[in-house]
Amino acid sequence: MNKKVLFIINPNAGKAIIKNKVVDIIDLFNKKNYEVTTYITQSTKDAYLKTKEMHTWYDLILCSGGDGTLNEVISACIDVNYTKSIAYIPTGTTNDFATTAQLSKQPVECAQQIIDGTPTYYDIGKCNDTYFSYIAAFGIFSDIAYTTPQSSKNLLGHSAYLLESVKQWFNIPRFDIKIEYDNEVIEGTFNYGMITNSLSIGGFHFFSEAQVNLNDGLFECLFIKAVNNPSDLQSIISALLTKDFENCSQIIMFRTKKLKVSSSEELAWTCDGEFGGNLKICEIENLQNAIQIIK
Repeated sequence: MNKKVLFIINPNAGKAIIKNKVVDIIDLFNKKNYEVTTYITQSTKDAYLKTKEMHTWYDLILCSGGDGTLNEVISACIDVNYTKSIAYIPTGTTNDFATTAQLSKQPVECAQQIIDGTPTYYDIGKCNDTYFSYIAAFGIFSDIAYTTPQSSKNLLGHSAYLLESVKQWFNIPRFDIKIEYDNEVIEGTFNYGMITNSLSIGGFHFFSEAQVNLNDGLFECLFIKAVNNPSDLQSIISALLTKDFENCSQIIMFRTKKLKVSSSEELAWTCDGEFGGNLKICEIENLQNAIQIIK
């Protein structure tokens, strides 16, 4: 019996390279006795809705797009308790999850990688009621992925993110927050905070491979204290470049399964590069081995 595949495609992700590759990808799957049904997303959240609607009929859910498209499919699979595998062909601008999971950025090559691959369990994060596959963050840089115009992303690629980053240095926001985890409490003023399970964030490598395990049930958490002078900034940049956070007083880094971030004012959070809500209280939990992704 042929295996049935639901192939969800975001045609506008990245530079729309998937449009000229769909037939070749389907042909590869057909040759291996996969029966492929394609669906082209029509709007934001369409991948989420279609996955929820159609998941019971398919042995594999395959999606193509950016990290946001993958997030929608994963979120739907968790909500409906889909226990079979999913697969991902990255065609977005930055493709952070794909970089960490070592998926090919060439669509046809990635399709062959999936056909030859095996299911691997991955931890998924839950930020209040929102899921994320690789990052939840607030503060400077965290909103770049969803505030950068899609036209700029398509035209400039990764450079679009860099341009938006430079702009933000001229008006760095500061947030008074409280962080609670593992019976520890930290209070202070911060420019940035991220809770992640990834090597690549916005195309940058904050951590080394030795520092990240994708299914250990733990997040890598990094908070940058508010910059008050050029010396603070230099210290932060040096730590980020060397990935030596223990010797930088401006950076707090720890690992945990669960934490709570509170603020007297609403913080704009991003989850996997998409807007995650304006929140005063954010409770984040690691859902260990929540999803199977073929790689």
